[in-house]
Amino acid sequence: MSYEPGQEDYSEFIAAWNTSNQTNLPTKTSGNEAINYNFTFNVQSIKKQGEATLSSNQVDTNSNPALWTGDIRTYAGSSSFNQFTLEIEQNSLIRNAAYQDQRVGFSDDMCYAITDQAKLKLEILMRCGGTAYGAYAMFPYVRMIGVLVEQ
Repeated sequence: MSYEPGQEDYSEFIAAWNTSNQTNLPTKTSGNEAINYNFTFNVQSIKKQGEATLSSNQVDTNSNPALWTGDIRTYAGSSSFNQFTLEIEQNSLIRNAAYQDQRVGFSDDMCYAITDQAKLKLEILMRCGGTAYGAYAMFPYVRMIGVLVEQ
């Protein structure tokens, strides 16, 4: 996602991200079937406490809807790979589940939502390396950026 430097300080932008490794990721390293899962990615900090609050990995914009985009960066090591969908819970749009595959670059692998309460979720799981340390790792890069929508 690109933007002009300093835009994250504009009043309509809300940025939330994770600053450390994810832990306790789901582990599925074999099989060809996709399964339904319910995993919330850890978000530890928020740029503007005045515009929104953060509780239990959920960003709450105090009933003001925002257009959200979310993305992550993953790496599962050379003996496995990550394949799953990424989406924002509480989406008032049609479901938007962005496919993630660490082995292939996609032109658009970010998810989108309009909501006043946002959680970044892994909902459909094909493969995932699991543990955040050792041979399998989740990079510490998780972010959600919201733009407040006029009512």
